[in-house]
Amino acid sequence: MSPDRARLVLRATAFLLATAVAAGFWRGAREEGGPPSLALSPLSEADRAYDADDHARAARLYRGYLDLFPYDFAAVIRLGRCHLLLKEWRAAADAFERHQRFNPRRAELYEGLAFAYANLSIAETADPVAREAHRARARAYASAALASGARLAPELLGRLGLPVVAGP
Repeated sequence: MSPDRARLVLRATAFLLATAVAAGFWRGAREEGGPPSLALSPLSEADRAYDADDHARAARLYRGYLDLFPYDFAAVIRLGRCHLLLKEWRAAADAFERHQRFNPRRAELYEGLAFAYANLSIAETADPVAREAHRARARAYASAALASGARLAPELLGRLGLPVVAGP
């Protein structure tokens, strides 16, 4: 491929990517019932929704952003926290687990997973096998979080039957 052709292909690709991102902004803003945002990224719009305690909207925006940029760890954590705050335990666990393979040593992931699975074990009372499986996963994730340096709530540790570690 000639250098001129390669530059043309690169420019066309950049234009198509920018167009797709702009279309996503426009569509997302129209779904929200207002004019498109002048924000520079969907992440800033999601962060504003999160800070305004509009967690359902923030989760939707973070999911769209993570479809484009799946390795953004801060967005993953905020998406998982949105689901936790909305009491969507399964969605929170899925969000954290999907990105665990990219950041296997991050305490925040294990902390979120422990909380999500602890609540899943309570929510799924109809199936005792699933309840105990969720509880076991919650204990494992809580132990990993503690080993990574996280400080978990004593209530969560007590509910999982783990020793409460005294903080400094």
